[in-house]
Amino acid sequence: MNVFQPVTDSADDPTFGQGLGTTLGFVDQLAGDPKTKAAVAHSRVRIGERDVRRVGDDILSRTLSGSASADAGEIVSRYGGFIVFEAGVYALHAQLVKLARATDANVDKVIDDFFAAQA
Repeated sequence: MNVFQPVTDSADDPTFGQGLGTTLGFVDQLAGDPKTKAAVAHSRVRIGERDVRRVGDDILSRTLSGSASADAGEIVSRYGGFIVFEAGVYALHAQLVKLARATDANVDKVIDDFFAAQA
């Protein structure tokens, strides 16, 4: 599997921690936006290895209360930094795909629009 591997598995590393925090923040943002909350409420991670999918689903369940980014330290200490980073990316992907399906939109366009709005 050709996956980005961070240099460190520590959420204490500024670059790794920033990437993890940004990813979990995006996940919380999509679930917290009234316009998208219903569409992404039942998202599930369907890609990656079983352990990654399990962690991704845990992250998604925490987004229902808007706490994935707030619980980052707990999540990392439970599962390890790299798996949380990978699962967070997959969780964000699952939400964006679910949002595209709910709005009958092109997945690529939804992803492009989401990241363009972040700039």
